[in-house]
Amino acid sequence: MVLCKNCGNEIVYTGKSCPVCKRILTFDKADVISITKRLEVALKSKKYEDILECYHVLADLGYKDAEIEYGKILEKGQLTPKNLDLAMKYFGSAAKKNDGFAAYKYSRLLIRENEEHARFWLIFSAILGYPLSYPAVAEEFENAGYEADATYFYSLAAASDDVYSIVTMAKRYYHGIGAIQNESYARWYMDKLRIPPVYAIKLAYKLRRVKANEPPRAEPQNYSGLLHRLAKEAKALGFDTAYAKLCEILFEKGDVDSGAQLGISLVKDDNCKQNFAKGMEILKKTASLGSIVALVSLGDIYSSAEGEEYVKEAVLYYKEAGELGSSEAYMRLGDMYYRGELLEQDIGVAVSYYDLSAKLGNPEALKKSDGIKKERESLYKIGLDKEQDFPEQAYRSYAIATAMGHPEATFRLALLYELGCGVKTNRHGAYLWYKKAEELGIYEATLKLGICYRDGFGVKRDFRLAREYISKAERLGVTGAKKSMQELMQRKIEKLSARLYSTAMRLIYQKKYKLSKTFLELSSDLLCPKAIYTLGALYEFGIGVDYDRSRAYSLYEEAASLGFSDTASRYKLKILKMIKAK
Repeated sequence: MVLCKNCGNEIVYTGKSCPVCKRILTFDKADVISITKRLEVALKSKKYEDILECYHVLADLGYKDAEIEYGKILEKGQLTPKNLDLAMKYFGSAAKKNDGFAAYKYSRLLIRENEEHARFWLIFSAILGYPLSYPAVAEEFENAGYEADATYFYSLAAASDDVYSIVTMAKRYYHGIGAIQNESYARWYMDKLRIPPVYAIKLAYKLRRVKANEPPRAEPQNYSGLLHRLAKEAKALGFDTAYAKLCEILFEKGDVDSGAQLGISLVKDDNCKQNFAKGMEILKKTASLGSIVALVSLGDIYSSAEGEEYVKEAVLYYKEAGELGSSEAYMRLGDMYYRGELLEQDIGVAVSYYDLSAKLGNPEALKKSDGIKKERESLYKIGLDKEQDFPEQAYRSYAIATAMGHPEATFRLALLYELGCGVKTNRHGAYLWYKKAEELGIYEATLKLGICYRDGFGVKRDFRLAREYISKAERLGVTGAKKSMQELMQRKIEKLSARLYSTAMRLIYQKKYKLSKTFLELSSDLLCPKAIYTLGALYEFGIGVDYDRSRAYSLYEEAASLGFSDTASRYKLKILKMIKAK
């Protein structure tokens, strides 16, 4: 008897609904414990009605062992009328909890309705290690022509002392069917039988003088292939727990993608017992082993989580999957940048990822990329048409095309910022867009960046970077790059000569005339007019050098030829004051 919590009546359990109030019966944890204890007492005291009722209740609550026992009762018609359909239902429920015995019983009853499904559960039962299924599975492979696989399952059945399988293995070794031909191995199997059955007497006689040797363990020819086919079938048929179990077996055999599928099942709860932490652990492990399936799945999981740090993780997983050849991963990265929901929108970057996906054979990515490219090319052409007469309109068209990643439009936008055409002059803005255009492969932008670093245009002067970019532009054959390099070197020379001259003047002030003369000569060699003139003054007044008036005048003339003028001799007086200062 069980208590209906809805109407308060104590009733004999006949199903999930109360026969009095027609409501669904409910059982809490305490009820289950009570029913379990009641079952233990009934089994000891052989109270069959209580046994039947307890098994029925627990089976309906989804307890696997109770489902199996109640299925047996219904199949045999013990304590209750025989009901094969209902027995099949309970065996099926237990089979979907990955029980080998239940899978076998379910397959034998299911064959009346669906041979394909029955065959699946029969083989699955054998995979789970239920011995009675081995001979039937072996026969399935034998009929299909997979002799090595048939031998493997017959050997498992023979190890479980199935007489027919023992004789079959002896015959297979004797005739070399699905195994190497070896009479001593055949004799070993025949010796497992105390008395050979009638159909094996002839073979036993033929082997009477052969010495028995234990054969090596039989191996299937394509066991992993069988597991893969079975897993694929389980997924297609919606047998999710069986699919997860097969993935687990394959993972134990070293198949990382199957391990990833197991992790996905545990994380997403595809009718399996959900275990998010374990699922994530398996996914990360298989991802570290190079599973694209795991990497893409982790990307999906992190991209759906809230938080900037999770999005960054998703991007990293997608990128790694893409580098390993996943067109889908690149496609998803493209979508993330295109939509701008999780990341800052960057259609240019989105196009680059769509292109990578398309190169890996994704037609949808190719379609998206082509659509964006056509749109931005149209905007770029509008900008070119409007640039001379309507620069503001050109600026707007270039800006939109640039946002969509158009390389040439990006370069033209930088020019508008540099020239203040259609938009207010913005040196730093021009530098940034030149940098972007250079990244997009515009060679002219490489030269422009070099000039920016050379002149300090929108960015701090940097001779090293200026030379690097201008040299690169020169190698790429950009017009004007050679001249820019010459100008850069000239400025470098001028800067160096000015530094040498400044050092020389400081040394004159410190009355270190000989050392000062050395720096002046170095600066003069670099054609610094002031240095040449100052050196002339030293010779004219005999400061740190021998008095040489003719040498002084020749240096003055050279300085004058380079554009230096000191008509009132103010510069000479300045030098003399420096000398007298200390």
